[in-house]
Amino acid sequence: MGRKRDLKEVDAVADAFDMDDDERFAFGDFLEDCKAQGGPGDEERTRGLHAFRVGRQGEGIPRPSRRGVRIGAPDPRGEGHMIELIDLRAIRRECSDLSELNALLQQVVGQPFLFFRVSYGDELRLHLGDVKCYSSPKMQGRTRGSYIIGARASSWIVVSAPRHLLATSGDGGSGRPETPATARAVDLKTIETGGFITPGSIVTSAGADRSAPGLSFQLRCSDGSTAHIRPIIGLDEIEPEGEEGSTDVGAMAISDWEVLTPHQRILRVGPGPRWSYLDSARPRTD
Repeated sequence: MGRKRDLKEVDAVADAFDMDDDERFAFGDFLEDCKAQGGPGDEERTRGLHAFRVGRQGEGIPRPSRRGVRIGAPDPRGEGHMIELIDLRAIRRECSDLSELNALLQQVVGQPFLFFRVSYGDELRLHLGDVKCYSSPKMQGRTRGSYIIGARASSWIVVSAPRHLLATSGDGGSGRPETPATARAVDLKTIETGGFITPGSIVTSAGADRSAPGLSFQLRCSDGSTAHIRPIIGLDEIEPEGEEGSTDVGAMAISDWEVLTPHQRILRVGPGPRWSYLDSARPRTD
């Protein structure tokens, strides 16, 4: 499970510097790289932000074109079998319709699984689709998927069919005081290199269900592996008091999970049983 306070700090910086979602995702991975090189302290975060801003301002980040084709409604006079057309560019705000959410999630079906990546704040991300480069010059040489599913601070479970293993974030809400005898604890980064889902295996199903306190996400791949993201209320909900003069991120709300798409849209689900489908190329504060 990702650390909410760290995720909120990244979101707060993204908002303060008018980052779009592509830049925010890159910034989180950039900070994780900085942490691996120097440590997770305030000094490293400040240095990472400065380096990221220099690269962002010095070379510029091209934004995707906003041109797109909208699919019109089917002709009601048509006869015979009907097909369903889903506009993957239409903006949705503060929705609660589960069937519409599941319809939007069908866009990841048929996409190949690429890899797992742990981003800043210990957030697990699943990369799917086509391999592409980050737009940030500070992430030169690093690649990502055209689809990124971020677990944010939610609990997650990955069932690996090829390895016959179950990997969990260790906080599924069961309240276990310690690791059971049938399990062993390994470093979180093991998920990146452990081959839990076969690279190139195809997503065969994806969907959301109501699961208190919000909406859960399930994904199945052609190798038989599955991934499940479920929001929980845990100890990380209790934020420590901030120092005087510091930016208060404790009051910020972060989504339970999200999907960055190649259609210049981001699907943000939660907190709670609500979701939005927004322009990922616009600053989050717009």
